[in-house]
Amino acid sequence: MRHYKAGTVKFISVMGQWWRVVWEPLGHDGLHGQLIIDTKIIKINSYDNAEQQAATLLHELFHAILFTSGQGFDLESGTEEALVRALEHGLAPVVKIIGLEDE
Repeated sequence: MRHYKAGTVKFISVMGQWWRVVWEPLGHDGLHGQLIIDTKIIKINSYDNAEQQAATLLHELFHAILFTSGQGFDLESGTEEALVRALEHGLAPVVKIIGLEDE
């Protein structure tokens, strides 16, 4: 299995569609990431530590999966966010196992 460190992933395929991953400062006000659907860009806050960045990438990927699959259109905004957060918090510990974060 190939391991990636946070900040090194530049593109990622989601259900056959390529999304660009941009690691940039998004401030210190709690914004960890952002999904820009129109341009297929995932922004990750470069101010965050590697563990938070990896969890945020996972979180934004869940949003991208829901959008790409068409299922996101069937969910209300609050419901989608609750579902994505549950998946993120449930799977974020796996990030340590697969080596996405710095140790």
